Amino acid sequence: MTAAIPLKRIGDVEDIGNTALFLASKEATYITGQSIVVNGGQTLPKSLGALEDC
Repeated sequence: MTAAIPLKRIGDVEDIGNTALFLASKEATYITGQSIVVNGGQTLPKSLGALEDC
């Protein structure tokens, strides 16, 4: 599975917790209506060509 993840590791509970802490912090007070994907880059396009197809 890690071969499919650009960061080359499986995420853990701390990765989600750190995201939640950031969203609860004053640094994130201007963020509204966003989906934050915490997956180590697994859903990145496979190539620049994939971006051009969009």
